[in-house]
Amino acid sequence: MNDQRWLDHLADGDLLKTEISGWYRGPIMASPGVEIHAMCHPPDGACGDYIGVYQLGDGRLAIVVADATGHGAAASEILGAVDAVGGEVDLRQTSPARFLATVSKALMADHRLRGGEFITAAFMLLDLGVGFAKVALAGHPAPLLIRQGRLVEHAWSRGAPLGVMTEPGATDNDIRLRPGDQFIIYTDGVPDSASIGGDWRRATELLRAAGAHDDPSAALIAGLGGDACDAWARDDSSALFLRIGANQAQVG
Repeated sequence: MNDQRWLDHLADGDLLKTEISGWYRGPIMASPGVEIHAMCHPPDGACGDYIGVYQLGDGRLAIVVADATGHGAAASEILGAVDAVGGEVDLRQTSPARFLATVSKALMADHRLRGGEFITAAFMLLDLGVGFAKVALAGHPAPLLIRQGRLVEHAWSRGAPLGVMTEPGATDNDIRLRPGDQFIIYTDGVPDSASIGGDWRRATELLRAAGAHDDPSAALIAGLGGDACDAWARDDSSALFLRIGANQAQVG
């Protein structure tokens, strides 16, 4: 398995992006305003999970975590069917919910897909300047919001997976940020792993414990079984750990 993380600039030269769709664990971004780590672990070479972090400027970030039907080459093909959508949409001028609706329409119009395929996704638009986040979900597991070491109960509004209907019904969840807040966004390969066996409560506990470590990706892998026991991975398994800087003065 190869590290498939890369950094590049789009054609307009002012949008920096990090994309992961393959084996990776480690930091993505570290600044006084935000720290991001990620883990992506496919059970074989191809991967149907996707993590994207887009720096929009002025303290704004767009974050996408997506999971295509199944795993391996077939799931990777589904992700490839909407690869161009991000390049056609100005992430600085759209809301998370509108972006997910655009992707869903593109999936349903793609004649290469055989029918029945879909993608679950979480999209976060983070504005550190005003201390605010918008999160839209399309059939995806709800993120964990950890505040002062405690899990914050949030009534997440969730839409349907992308590719099931032209309007997936995703809506924007508005969240006021506080210094030290942590978001954990993951794919269902984590709770469905052999070591957890579909116990979502146990998965939540493991993700929270991993998020408390300096290297949350390594801590999560260790909790799932570690490198010496990769039999835990029954599906593509990914997690993104995002922490708001404790000294982020502009966060309200």
